Amino acid sequence: MQVVPDYCHAAVQKPEGNFRGSLEEDKLPIILQFYKSSILHRGVSDPGVLESPSTLLEQREIWVKFSHFKQQLSNNYDSNREYEALISESLSNMGVPQDEHPATVHKLFQAVEAAVDPDLPVVVGVFDTTHRIIGDGDGHESCRPNSIPASRSSIEGLEPVTLDSDIITRSPSCAICLEDFEQEPITRLPCRHHFHVHCIVQCLEISHMCPLCRYPMPTEED
Repeated sequence: MQVVPDYCHAAVQKPEGNFRGSLEEDKLPIILQFYKSSILHRGVSDPGVLESPSTLLEQREIWVKFSHFKQQLSNNYDSNREYEALISESLSNMGVPQDEHPATVHKLFQAVEAAVDPDLPVVVGVFDTTHRIIGDGDGHESCRPNSIPASRSSIEGLEPVTLDSDIITRSPSCAICLEDFEQEPITRLPCRHHFHVHCIVQCLEISHMCPLCRYPMPTEED
């Protein structure tokens, strides 16, 4: 068996549980989350399946002036040192390795750039992922598994699903985070498995396979 460490990053503006925004105008909440996860691959070319729900190790909240942040991005996207330093300091306090800060900040900047108002938080996920690979090779050479993300259009095309008694009977909770469906928006993949929207979006940005049955979502290569 090969054990390969890896880091993945995601950022999206979305509702976050019972989180309440600031009463102060023009304040954008940024929620930084650091997760630990494990993916099992039956061979190097296998995209793999999530072995267990991702574990939230640390979480931090940062409040920034939305209009100023947007203006800074439009003026000097690649050298926005003020907010880069702020985010990097918080990531360090959470235990995220220094080498992973640039990619995380870049994802955050993209999410803020796409945001149109500060009413919803921007949630940033950093995933410390262990890939366990069985079935290929002699174990002497470590190589990164082929995790291909789903296409952006297929992720954006996920439609919200109304929770009903049939869904609750078949799967009352999200298989990724194990929390009840009643607390968060949900969606359904073509394989008819249901997940919280933010949970499956983060997974599909890493691998295009359904975490439960490995149904392949479209990729940019299709």
